[in-house]
Amino acid sequence: MVTDVVYQKLSADINTQKTFEIIKTGYKPLIDGSSFPMIQYKYSDDKAAEPKEVITAVFEASGKILGIKPYKITK
Repeated sequence: MVTDVVYQKLSADINTQKTFEIIKTGYKPLIDGSSFPMIQYKYSDDKAAEPKEVITAVFEASGKILGIKPYKITK
């Protein structure tokens, strides 16, 4: 099932045992011109000026989660 694959991928990419810290809030523009509230998080123990891992959560106006995107910054 697609939902199971997505859940497994998210649970592998996001360490829920760590504490999160908000690093940015704002609006995420979409291709159709609409925009939704967004919060970006990093792990609290990541003290680098540019965090190695960032988790972006995008919300509907009602507060429901529209999407979650974890990504690692690689150089």
